[in-house]
Amino acid sequence: MKKLSDCRVLLVDDAKANLDILVEGLKPDHKLSLALNGEMALQIAARTPPDLVLLDINDARADRCH
Repeated sequence: MKKLSDCRVLLVDDAKANLDILVEGLKPDHKLSLALNGEMALQIAARTPPDLVLLDINDARADRCH
């Protein structure tokens, strides 16, 4: 089992301010990847699979990508 500090968290939000808040709280204890939209998140996850994904489900761009 991985230590929490070895876990990668993928943060997905179209609002940079929200990402900044999450980074401030999580960076000391986790490896982080950031994406501003779902498409970018999928590309990042394919390259570096995360252990956990935290995302904004109300992403305006995601509504157009059904």
